[in-house]
Amino acid sequence: MRTPMDRPVDVFALTQHLGVWLATQPLDNTYGFYLNDNDAAGIVLNSRHPEVLQRYTCAHELGHHLLGHGSHTDDKVTVEASADVALREQQAQAFAAALLMPGPLVNHTLRRLHTSAEPAAGDIYLASRDLAVSYSAMVWGLAELNRLDRRRADALSEAGVRPVKDALRGGPPIADARADLWTLEIPVQIGTEAIQALTCRVGDEIHIRLPEDLGTGYTWSLADPHRRPALDVVGTAPRFLWDGASHLTLGPTAIAPVEPEALPTDSAVLAEFHTHPDNRLDATATEDHDTLFDLVGTRSGHERVLPGLGMKVFVVSPGAAGQHTFQFRLIREWESTRSPAAHCRVTVTATPRRTLPRQGFAPRQNERRVHELAAA
Repeated sequence: MRTPMDRPVDVFALTQHLGVWLATQPLDNTYGFYLNDNDAAGIVLNSRHPEVLQRYTCAHELGHHLLGHGSHTDDKVTVEASADVALREQQAQAFAAALLMPGPLVNHTLRRLHTSAEPAAGDIYLASRDLAVSYSAMVWGLAELNRLDRRRADALSEAGVRPVKDALRGGPPIADARADLWTLEIPVQIGTEAIQALTCRVGDEIHIRLPEDLGTGYTWSLADPHRRPALDVVGTAPRFLWDGASHLTLGPTAIAPVEPEALPTDSAVLAEFHTHPDNRLDATATEDHDTLFDLVGTRSGHERVLPGLGMKVFVVSPGAAGQHTFQFRLIREWESTRSPAAHCRVTVTATPRRTLPRQGFAPRQNERRVHELAAA
């Protein structure tokens, strides 16, 4: 099988291609189970688990199938890395890691992220996001490929992914803590339009960072479809009309307002704020950063905004699958009649979260047989 280098391995499609049926059920503490009665083979996954865990469990169970193991049930101990499991569980673990994180794909991903020989915690998270595996699985996958010292892998796995994501975003999550995180730091030149595109999944948290120097008076703004278009107070004020001699009359001259660009109603702008370079945090840190980064305006006075060159951050999240366009303009609020000094357009293509399809059965499997196996 040729491994694609531009996307995660599609373990669900591969499983179905091999003639193994797939189904989901709420399974409490069980991760999944593999059933094989010679005539048909199937995998049942926990419907309550997130996508990355369903994928890894599916790869683990597929390993049992291809390695000739019998029917059995798996839980956290047998699916996740552990030295105290039977040989066949270790074999299934190794198979799952090799399938979802093959060496060429991992190395290609790290090169694309411009990662050094031993990746930092932030780079490991970004690689896990791009390969659709958990942070812990990525840590141990790198250790198996000798890209990470095992003692350091132990420490990173123990600390978990939350402090890593907090450091990358510069604070606690804005919405769903389990959502994947994306940061777009966009260089902008005066008098031009910067264009960026991103493909992510529904519900992901996207931080759009634009350079902003508060000392100039120019700030970035986002068009709001729910806001009435503002009239220019200078353009709509009454104007004196002189006939060139001695007669002066008063005549109002209104300038038609310009409708702002529409923002998709299923796109959410979760927050916007200015941050200074001194607020940027080390992505390898593990301490609590809540007090270092003010996202909700808990500080007051000059402490909230540091003057000078910094970043305007817009936090957005696509609420539905499809294409979402965000338009930004660099303007001085009191000069609304002037053209913006710069523009930025970000197009986000959101795809559905790839959990197990509802009809997750191989076509050649008999539906009655599926129900018999699921009830076994």
